[in-house]
Amino acid sequence: MKRGIPIAWQAAGAVLACLVTTLNHPVIAYERIVSVRDTAYYYNEHGTQLYCDTKAVKPGSYVIKTSKTHRQIFDDWYDRDTTVFSKDYKPAEVLGIERWEARKTRRLIHRGNVNDTLVQRCIVPVPDKRLLRIMLDSILNGRIKDAVDGKFREYGGMINGDKTFRFKRGYATDPRKPENEGLEMELGENGNFHSHPDGCYYSEDKDSAHTFNPNRVDFVEHRRGHKYYFIQGPSNKDQDAIGDKTGYVFGMEAKLIYLYDKHGVRAVLPFKYLPPGSVNK
Repeated sequence: MKRGIPIAWQAAGAVLACLVTTLNHPVIAYERIVSVRDTAYYYNEHGTQLYCDTKAVKPGSYVIKTSKTHRQIFDDWYDRDTTVFSKDYKPAEVLGIERWEARKTRRLIHRGNVNDTLVQRCIVPVPDKRLLRIMLDSILNGRIKDAVDGKFREYGGMINGDKTFRFKRGYATDPRKPENEGLEMELGENGNFHSHPDGCYYSEDKDSAHTFNPNRVDFVEHRRGHKYYFIQGPSNKDQDAIGDKTGYVFGMEAKLIYLYDKHGVRAVLPFKYLPPGSVNK
């Protein structure tokens, strides 16, 4: 008759697995850890695990707030052609931290000082990466089903208290138009999530001008191209609509997850932070 593995051995295995993950940084292995105690995971904004606390007061995942500037977060907004975008559109605010704060916070977390005052001020909670992966997979599946215009639709859902969500698909949108219906989002107990499309259009405008030729005067046609695309980060309307909850925008072109609240963008994580999903497209 086979005997079960003693509880003490299970606990030791959990701690060892967590320690190995912390030292080596491949974070997928954490899913195999036996959950004996409450465990908290800490990440930087590149999605790298910095520390694994197996004696946490409560389980959870945390990421250091972004140290990027507004221009870095919304580079696609600043680099835009002003003739293309609606004057009413504005990106969300960015409420991050200074670079020195991010560096010091990272060092403190590495040493296990997760209860330090600076650390507590410079981190934000983030949903379990497996839940975020399910959100992304639902978006990708929606795009596959809408094969013709999936890259021009927003997809998302409200996040319920039990971490389930109600999924919705938006109308097909056109980045060349100043007004788009997009996706009307409802707020769940734990906020909501939605995607910003990666579809784009190219157009070629014709500008005419006279240029001098030593033999004759030619009427030369110059061409200037426009690219029409969707801003990847949350808008000020997203920010205003989130209330006292947290929202998650999946930028499908940037491949970034933007965490924001009523004050603005708090943190950014890359898609590669997530474990492999059922849809990798």
